[in-house]
Amino acid sequence: MLSYETYLSALGEKLSSQFDLCSDKAIDNYSYDLFGTMNIRNSKYMLSEKVQIYGYENNEFLWIRKQNGGDSLSLKNELDRMKDEIPRLVEPQRDHMSSLLTLLLVTEGDIPSEWARLARRFRYQKGFALGFRGWADLILVILSLGENRVVTHRHFMKTAAFFLPEKICPKERT
Repeated sequence: MLSYETYLSALGEKLSSQFDLCSDKAIDNYSYDLFGTMNIRNSKYMLSEKVQIYGYENNEFLWIRKQNGGDSLSLKNELDRMKDEIPRLVEPQRDHMSSLLTLLLVTEGDIPSEWARLARRFRYQKGFALGFRGWADLILVILSLGENRVVTHRHFMKTAAFFLPEKICPKERT
């Protein structure tokens, strides 16, 4: 089985080309082993950069920590705290299109059924100015290194599949 430290190191290497990463980030009582931000801005100009036809901005925030035990109530409290972080992190300006906030919890054992149920049902979206200033999605991804399984809401399975151990460090898996 792949260890959490090996997985986190390989994931950090893979994300470092696109994300600004920092370790040991804390929000209230919750500490995260890795935190990453990515900001992408696209725009189209006519003749010069002074005449912008359109522009849009996409942001992504990622929190990663090891989860050993705990109940679904503490997980719900953590998700509520993440919802409170959205207005602080996301600045819905004119060109803001979308922001994706991902909480990745990694366990070395099995995923408890109550966590899996919560992860499959959890989806939170916040719109800004009736959607004219974009939106923010908060997703919960639970990864089991022992089971080699990822659980999340069905709309985000493609995003969550990126975090599977065989995609992060294929040489380590046997």
